[in-house]
Amino acid sequence: MAELVRIDSNPFMTINDVHPEKMFFQYKIGDSVKIASMATLSVNEVADWKTGRQIPIRYLGDEATIPTLEPVEFPLTVFLMLPLNAMAVGLPFLLYCGIQARQRINLMRNGALRSARLEALVTTKPFTLFLFLSSSSRTRATVTYSYIGKDNNQITATGTTSDLLFMNEKRKGDGIEILVLPERETKSLVVDDIPLAGIAK
Repeated sequence: MAELVRIDSNPFMTINDVHPEKMFFQYKIGDSVKIASMATLSVNEVADWKTGRQIPIRYLGDEATIPTLEPVEFPLTVFLMLPLNAMAVGLPFLLYCGIQARQRINLMRNGALRSARLEALVTTKPFTLFLFLSSSSRTRATVTYSYIGKDNNQITATGTTSDLLFMNEKRKGDGIEILVLPERETKSLVVDDIPLAGIAK
């Protein structure tokens, strides 16, 4: 559970004739307090929400979502309004990031916890894209893992992590926790920062 900190409205943005509301909330991971936010179109549902309200969330480290609310998804026309010269370079990257973020949120909201076997862990250094798009300065790792599907078939997948504890302690053959979409078992996500206790409803 999380505590609602405040709600901000944006009268200058309209999506499907609705002004999105941005929810700011805080939650605890051990002794650490995290603050996150989420923009939603469920304005009628949150109309009577007050500061201090306890709300259900799902989170992975610093990323959190409120599964009972409809998130804001920007229409493709927002990207098409960019200058043509910027689109030629930046649009494919932005679309890729948008798709990846949407898949991650979907897994955080609807994924089921599964056990998996670590097959490989390869660290990668930060890199720079073109002259103005930079990756995170944190060291990351590509994680290859396998797990058993509902038909008793083995599924191999890859993911990424920036959790230093995960990278330093995990070895090939170790068990790890992942989130898997029940309806599409090939879609999965590594639960690195906080294994079992890190996912809350």
